[in-house]
Amino acid sequence: MSMHHSSKFAVEGFSESVSYESASQNIQVKLIEPGAIHTDFGGRSMEFFYASPPEIVAETIYQNLHYELIEMF
Repeated sequence: MSMHHSSKFAVEGFSESVSYESASQNIQVKLIEPGAIHTDFGGRSMEFFYASPPEIVAETIYQNLHYELIEMF
């Protein structure tokens, strides 16, 4: 589990760095971290967590791509 969390933290840091580097060129970086999505990937372990249906996650991401701040649930 620690490898999973540390890699997500690394992606956040990388995204923030790229965002600062590309700001002068008017390029925005958006990082989407939707959390738990109900798929077969987690198997029975997902029964213990609230997981959003993938269709809802996809629609929310699509609708919010043009906003400054993306918030889900």
